[in-house]
Amino acid sequence: MDWTGIPASVIGGLIGALAGGIPAWLLARRESNVNLKRDKEERERQQKSLVFAVHVKLVTVINSTITNWEHVQRSLAKLELPETAHMEPWQILQPLSGETNESEIRFLPEELAIFLEAGANDLMHDMMLIAQRHSVSVDALRTYRVDRERLIERAPIPDEMDGTLGKGMITKEEMRKLSPQSLALNDLVRQIRFGLKMDVELCRTVAAAIGPTVKTYFKDPKFGGLTFPTKEELAKMIAGPNEGSS
Repeated sequence: MDWTGIPASVIGGLIGALAGGIPAWLLARRESNVNLKRDKEERERQQKSLVFAVHVKLVTVINSTITNWEHVQRSLAKLELPETAHMEPWQILQPLSGETNESEIRFLPEELAIFLEAGANDLMHDMMLIAQRHSVSVDALRTYRVDRERLIERAPIPDEMDGTLGKGMITKEEMRKLSPQSLALNDLVRQIRFGLKMDVELCRTVAAAIGPTVKTYFKDPKFGGLTFPTKEELAKMIAGPNEGSS
């Protein structure tokens, strides 16, 4: 380019503009990079906070599932004992007392979105399923408690008690009157037992998958995971101290 025809003042202005503009552009770019880094760190903090909330919900669901499973298994194991083998499941399984809001646990869309972004579609679906199945199990146990209490109100009073088990003769007519409701209760007990067995295995699957998934997503090998009892540990929990396996 021929600069001979351009006044010196114009050339000086252009050089001054470049001298002032380049540092300003570099400063703006640096500030932009800092802001992007800050936004990325803030987003990661928010996501980790959501994952911690997921962990808390999962721990609650898993603990509740194991507690219910252990109670049902230990109770129904008594059907294998000679002294109680003649009894029906509803007579053996004692309902759990107390009301909780554990059946209301649900995972929020923003919590699940993290696992979708991580490409863990199966884990996301399992988490949704685990909350739904747990709600069904808790509600089934509540229904069992109410229906069992109604049946007991209609049943004859035992002649004597051996701990929580009543002793005494019951007539065929009394059995006939109780039969429709007792059959329904026995079916409910079997459904609860089978459902909890599936819930336990689903909890095991989710607990095993969530740790590696979030560690990979956040590129943080120290990010906490979840533990779950082994099948042997569960068997010991169900058997209880000084008892045989179920």
